[in-house]
Amino acid sequence: MFILRSKKENAILYSILQKGLDAITPEEHILLRSKWVFNTDTYFSGTQKPSFELSEEEQQWLKEHPVIRFTGDPRYLPYEAFDKESKYIGIVAELLQSVEEKLGIYVEKNSKFNMARCAS
Repeated sequence: MFILRSKKENAILYSILQKGLDAITPEEHILLRSKWVFNTDTYFSGTQKPSFELSEEEQQWLKEHPVIRFTGDPRYLPYEAFDKESKYIGIVAELLQSVEEKLGIYVEKNSKFNMARCAS
């Protein structure tokens, strides 16, 4: 299970990103876990939705916000980190990349952002 954080004002963003996370199949979760944790056991029930549809409100929000800012913990492997070249890596990074692909969005990842700025 992965938890998203955003300010209450960004409920639409939360809904959009959650749909992207929900679209990640149990097999994709297993692959990511086995790559980073070396354990193929899974806690996923296989009930994730294979596809999703964004509401008109969510689609409009994405049009108005073409770039979503994101930061993570700079040293929290295997979950997340920024390497020496400031590339975001880890389980969360790969899940986020999958969400970007499934939603067709761009998430600007930067180790220099602070949580308050990204949640706005």
